[in-house]
Amino acid sequence: MHFEHLTPHSEQEQFTLLLAKVKNSPSGFIEYRLGFPKYRFLAYLLEQGYLLHGSSVEDVETLEPRQVNDASKKSGNQVAVYAVSDPILPLFYAIKDRKKLLGMTRSGYNIDENGVKTYRFQIDGKRSEKDPWKNGVIYVLPKEKFTQSVNDDGELTDEWVSPVLIAPVARLRVTPEDFPYLEEVKSDISTHNSY
Repeated sequence: MHFEHLTPHSEQEQFTLLLAKVKNSPSGFIEYRLGFPKYRFLAYLLEQGYLLHGSSVEDVETLEPRQVNDASKKSGNQVAVYAVSDPILPLFYAIKDRKKLLGMTRSGYNIDENGVKTYRFQIDGKRSEKDPWKNGVIYVLPKEKFTQSVNDDGELTDEWVSPVLIAPVARLRVTPEDFPYLEEVKSDISTHNSY
């Protein structure tokens, strides 16, 4: 008897097959059983023209525009649905337990001259409990409904806004273990003001 040697699909091929299943899924949830980190799949979704929104609430049928009240940036005080074109940032917001994290949180990154991103995540340690994390959801959103934000220097950012209700294309459940910077989150923003 003769057996043909089967090679596993590449990461890209597996992601493509999974995305095809998602588009035909009545539940809207992505059944992720691949051996690759979820943030790599999220990066693939961004390459396919989607945007991402992280939330600890998983049963949202449509995302509604809300006032964010972030006066630290030009785009921060809009009544809008916010999304990002980065695979890591929405994970941070998806796993935050808002009942335990009552103070400020910050997230962001710098890009060096070689194009390498260095992420920073901070929580207010004075107003959070020891383990302020929970399971959450990444909402996959249609990019054409959004406008890209501009920072204080007039440069385009990874943040996108939409003034209208947005129905997600799909949803991906995530856990704190899916966030690759969990052990590097700094606490007590009041003593770590510099970015």
